[in-house]
Amino acid sequence: MKIICWNCRGLRNPAIVCDLKQLLVVKNLLIIFLSETKAKAREMVRVRIKCSMDGCFVVDAKGRCGGLALLWKNKAKVSIKNFSNNHIHSVISSEGLDSFHFTSFYRFFYLNSHVQSCELLRKVGNLIHGDWIIEGDFNSILNDNEKIGGRTKPRVSMEEFERVLDELALVDIKTDKRWFTESNNMDGSSFVKERYD
Repeated sequence: MKIICWNCRGLRNPAIVCDLKQLLVVKNLLIIFLSETKAKAREMVRVRIKCSMDGCFVVDAKGRCGGLALLWKNKAKVSIKNFSNNHIHSVISSEGLDSFHFTSFYRFFYLNSHVQSCELLRKVGNLIHGDWIIEGDFNSILNDNEKIGGRTKPRVSMEEFERVLDELALVDIKTDKRWFTESNNMDGSSFVKERYD
């Protein structure tokens, strides 16, 4: 089963919807989690139809920020269990596979959001009995090696994130393509690359 998470930074641009459609076809994805959709449910229904996906669960954007969506093909059975502005938690099953818990997560940038994000992970994690996969954009790093350039990340947020991973027995799975997952595409001393977990 192929699942991907994408911070699409808005789906109001038709070119991004076209990119999404192409990604779904090329990767033959059953499930995709989209963060920062900047869209409401009615807009996401149109995106779901354009992308030939069968199911869709949406957490509406607040104004021009946020917004989450989980889209899937009927080959995957998706049962939504709970959600917030930062996550969608579901149980997924498919023919030939045992069911598993799947949490799609997105941590918004704002002061002390790492504290609320860690508490949300604990809250969801304490309800899990069985296999659990959590994917998304935590906007956190585990150590200084996961960032080049820019201001140093607060050590307290790295330590808290690592503590939550340990408490919930989660394993950080590294990307198989690029080490760094984000770049600001600037030159010189303004250049920043990070490997967000």
